[in-house]
Amino acid sequence: MAQPSSSAYPSSLDSAATLGSDQVNAKTFVLKTAVNTTATSIVTTATISGFAVNNWILIDSEVMWFTALSTTTTSNDTMTVVRGQDGTTAASHAANAIIYTPPVAGWANQLKRGIIATQTELGTDPAGSVTDVKTRLAVALEDDGNLKTVAVSKGGTGATSLADGGVLLGSGTGAVTAMAVLSDGEMIVGDGTTDPVAESGATLRTSIGVGSISTQAADAVNIDGGAIDGVTIGTNSAVTDLRVDNLKADGNTISVTNSNGDLTLTPNGTGSIIVNGPLQVDGTTTTVNSTTLTVDDPLIMVGGDTAPGSDDNKDRGVAFRWHNGSAAKIGFFGYDDSASKLTFIPDASISSEVVSGDAGNVIFGNIEGTVTTVAQNSITSASSLATVGTIGTGVWQGTRVSETYGGTNIDTSSSTGVPRIDSGTWSVGDASLTADVSGTLPVANGGTNATSLADKAVLITQDTGTDTVAAAAMTTSGQILVGGSSGPAVTTITAGSGMTVTNGDGSIALAADTCGSCATAGFSVAMAIAL
Repeated sequence: MAQPSSSAYPSSLDSAATLGSDQVNAKTFVLKTAVNTTATSIVTTATISGFAVNNWILIDSEVMWFTALSTTTTSNDTMTVVRGQDGTTAASHAANAIIYTPPVAGWANQLKRGIIATQTELGTDPAGSVTDVKTRLAVALEDDGNLKTVAVSKGGTGATSLADGGVLLGSGTGAVTAMAVLSDGEMIVGDGTTDPVAESGATLRTSIGVGSISTQAADAVNIDGGAIDGVTIGTNSAVTDLRVDNLKADGNTISVTNSNGDLTLTPNGTGSIIVNGPLQVDGTTTTVNSTTLTVDDPLIMVGGDTAPGSDDNKDRGVAFRWHNGSAAKIGFFGYDDSASKLTFIPDASISSEVVSGDAGNVIFGNIEGTVTTVAQNSITSASSLATVGTIGTGVWQGTRVSETYGGTNIDTSSSTGVPRIDSGTWSVGDASLTADVSGTLPVANGGTNATSLADKAVLITQDTGTDTVAAAAMTTSGQILVGGSSGPAVTTITAGSGMTVTNGDGSIALAADTCGSCATAGFSVAMAIAL
């Protein structure tokens, strides 16, 4: 028979084979070797006969279920058992213990459980139960044996037909009714009083509390599968996880569910994507594919949103793409970290935010500050230089410097003469000894060092030859200049014995006396003067 279990009924019907073939009251065998609490093989001291499998055995106080038999030798059999059955506990058993086969007791227990299960199922009045079943069948069946329409009070619908695809509506004890098939986009909406109705569009949005906001929702909302949990439409309840195609809204986060997917926000027509409030963009790359970029902030911060803690040796500025007519280029305008200077590079190479390349040309209006190093071959215009330091070398080829700023304002490339200034204007020509010369010209420079000289005088030098030139007046007839150790002096010739001196205006006449005694002496004087 099938092994008894806690269920009232066996898992399958019993047969003659499963009910066992031994009808005797009891048989006994002897345990050959000791067994512990977990052993499932029982070895006997003799061959078992007249006792089939699927029976109970008893060793000491433990009941076991005998499921298989094998012959170990010609004098020993091994029984396969299930331990601790019929409310007993598996225990250790010594060799030579008696193995009892009490089939009568086992059958009695099985029969007892069967009787209890049958009584429990049928109750105390089986005949009354059968009568009740007959009465109920009479109510449910027509005379020809066909089923009647089962009322709602009897667990039926009270209706003989229902609309195909309709939604059933209860009516108390009245027959169940079916709504017409819902149209595309319709939903069933109840008002808590009357039967629910099918609604869509603006009527549906108003009923569920979102108002007639046609610009924010289409006329139909299609949910093609999956589940929406914890979503309340028409209130401000937070959405914990709402997914539409590849879009996921989770709390304050909107993301995509597919791997490495883009999140695209596309306005309608010429509409704009408007962000009210601060906008923070996190990521490794931000690309703006816009033909026009307008920024209200007068300052654009590059290099991070917090103060750096150390020098990262990276340049800061703006890089731009351009084409020179033959090749694409990358330009840079910004701060060169290594040079610590503002730099413009039209053909730049950028590696790890470090820019390299030759500096380019720039055009400015007014420039203020200090110019430390300039290498320029041509400065076409410098309208106003407030201060110029020392100019080491160079050739001036610019506009003439006016008299106001220390120049002459004249081109002297083909001029000769002496420069002069008349009423602040420079000119080049012959010098005017009256207009252009003032003061006294020293003897050392070819002058006299005197501001006036005596009229009708002879000029003579004094002492070292560099003193002021003196004028010796010779205004008397017959005066002559005679040298001496003290310098030249003006004097006249005095007539001596035997000689006559006649002084004229610009002349001296010497004559000998006519006396005989003085003729020789006069001749001698005349000769001396002639020599």
